Amino acid sequence: MKRLLFMSLLLTACQGGLSQPSNPQPPTRTPEMLLEERSKEIITQYKLPSLSIVIARDSKILTQATSGVRKYGSPEKVTLQDVHHLGSISKSFTATLIATYVENKKLSFNDTLKDLLPGMKMLKAYEDITIDQLLSHRSGIVANLMEDESWWDGSIPLATRKASFLKTLLQTPLEHDPGKAFEYSNAGYALLAMIAEQVGKKPYEELLDLRIFKPLQMKNCSVGFTWDTSKVTQPWPHILKNNLPSAIPPVYPTQENKTIAGNTEVINGADNVRCPMSDLVRYLQDHLNGENGKKGLLRPDTYRELHKDHHGDDYGYGWVVQQSPEGVVLGHDGSNTLNYARMVLVPKSNLILFGATNIGSENAGTAIEAGMAEAVKLNTP
Repeated sequence: MKRLLFMSLLLTACQGGLSQPSNPQPPTRTPEMLLEERSKEIITQYKLPSLSIVIARDSKILTQATSGVRKYGSPEKVTLQDVHHLGSISKSFTATLIATYVENKKLSFNDTLKDLLPGMKMLKAYEDITIDQLLSHRSGIVANLMEDESWWDGSIPLATRKASFLKTLLQTPLEHDPGKAFEYSNAGYALLAMIAEQVGKKPYEELLDLRIFKPLQMKNCSVGFTWDTSKVTQPWPHILKNNLPSAIPPVYPTQENKTIAGNTEVINGADNVRCPMSDLVRYLQDHLNGENGKKGLLRPDTYRELHKDHHGDDYGYGWVVQQSPEGVVLGHDGSNTLNYARMVLVPKSNLILFGATNIGSENAGTAIEAGMAEAVKLNTP
């Protein structure tokens, strides 16, 4: 995860206010057309297979556009309904899931691992790690574990693989004492997902569906990264090869096929949520409403707890938190090195921005930023 750096153009535009579509007679070239044209230029400039951008306010999409293809070298175009891999944006979903259990008093942000995982063998240093420290990346847990090949073996039940991951994690020395410093940890968020499973008595993937996706009518969101490759029905992941996008088959690796098209399922909680833009806007609007004092999936005070920079690290619980002339700005980047996505919320302007591309190249975040800036520009009077 790269720290979110919000562009000055976005914040300047927010200060000026955004226009609402009001003219019943659309211009010859609508904002959608102009954004699509600009997106095509960005795709060429940054060597992307595709780019999708949406800007919304007050539960209304102001402008959205997508350009490019699902698989580089194939004709199938990316559409507004396509599903995007969210990478580390998944952490905000895990934090939200944990918060649902805090609200019904089945968890507390101050609960410790020795109480949450009774009977589990763990190093002494783990015992007093709190949910707060896990959510805010202050647990001292390593960023990632050295991977065990069995964690990729789809013939082994996922619950068995997760148990193996958890056993290994709890015996892995910490990077530093809990609470001492910020240390971004995918392993820590995988652990949070497993804690949710202990409380909810269901797999993490089902819990997200029951407690977030269904209540918010996010009908096409799920957890995973695989698709049927007999047809190109969704965006394929890509790498940059010979200075051009190169598609990776979106299939789970096997002993015969070692191609890695995403992160292992054992770290669901840190990665692997996927959504179309329309569904994601519902989720982002819910968080934006909560930050602005409206009850939604959670109470306003709970949203603000998620969005609060608790330890001065520009990070809340699953959200990057930054101050700007426009007030607090919330967001997160996500990439599994094969895809890239970015979400941005500006509560004072009630503004939502989201962008995604199906490549995780070094310039992917910069390309999305350029697309977002163009969307803001097109909606600024």
